[in-house]
Amino acid sequence: MPAMDLVGRNLALGGGTVVEDYFALVASDLDQAQGLPVAERRQVALALLRDVTATLRGASGGAAGAAAVDYLRFFALVAIGWMWTRMAAAARSESSLYQEKRAVADFFVQRVLPQVQGLAASTAAGDESIMALDAAVF
Repeated sequence: MPAMDLVGRNLALGGGTVVEDYFALVASDLDQAQGLPVAERRQVALALLRDVTATLRGASGGAAGAAAVDYLRFFALVAIGWMWTRMAAAARSESSLYQEKRAVADFFVQRVLPQVQGLAASTAAGDESIMALDAAVF
């Protein structure tokens, strides 16, 4: 249900300006974090999310519904990556706590965030394969 709400209602809030404002906020923080390791991966993930979002806005109801769960996961990974970026940028001390925060942020960007590539592909796959299944198989 939250996934359908995201693609069916939230992307259109304010004529789409709400999500665009969110993307601008994330982009601003990512721009300020350019000195962090693998910063470009964060930028690529956000750019990909923006592209997929634009595609979903123009998709039919069936295609948007078919993409909803993957899109929610995609959006969540970018949001979590943004939060880890903010934590890593704030972790300026060399204390063990801050070193660990930076290490976990790097782990997330290198090992978890790349999942957005697959989610972008499945989000763009349309609804044909889902709609080809008979309801009885569920």
